Amino acid sequence: RLEGRRSRPTSRAMARAGVELVRALLLVLLYLCVGTGAFSMDAVPIEDMHDDFADGKIDVLVDIRTGTEWAQGHVPGAMFIRNLLWKPERLKDLDDLFATCARPGRRWENKTKATLKVAIMCRTSYRCERCDNLFDESGYTKAVRPLDGEGFPTWREKFPDEVSMDSYPGLQSFSEAFGCGPLQSSVGALVDVAASAQRVDGRTASSGNIMHRAI
Repeated sequence: RLEGRRSRPTSRAMARAGVELVRALLLVLLYLCVGTGAFSMDAVPIEDMHDDFADGKIDVLVDIRTGTEWAQGHVPGAMFIRNLLWKPERLKDLDDLFATCARPGRRWENKTKATLKVAIMCRTSYRCERCDNLFDESGYTKAVRPLDGEGFPTWREKFPDEVSMDSYPGLQSFSEAFGCGPLQSSVGALVDVAASAQRVDGRTASSGNIMHRAI
């Protein structure tokens, strides 16, 4: 009898352990399934990104770093979407640019979001990787990022003569300089911040600063 009484708790404990094991396995499977689909953006060497951008094989290079990082140097001709990882709604800037450049007679008139080659730049590719779903769900399925550990510092090291310190002119001016003309009002209202005496990432900045959407 005593042995029978002792066996019951042991059986219940084993049953609970079995349930917990099944739960753990399901969580692992869920993580693997989500993880497999979450980070599918192609990663390329920074040299390949440089060459493709120079040859026009990359339609637009998007820098998603902070304002402070941008001010310390960036790729000439890059589009700046500040702090995109933390402010995903700012991807609308790229949507606005695409809508403008895809008009008849513009440089992307034969492009769709799915065929647009977008390169994304940060410091180590970590933020680019974390933005994978954002670009994918927005239709930019050909977006690429640098290899893990590579980013703008790698670009600066390998191509020191191809680094700009210019302030970002704002999306409206960028679109015009990009050859797409002024943004249509139907695309969306753009907010430019004055380049002289503004706050960038919590710090006061002066004449060499960035123009960007206000937080």
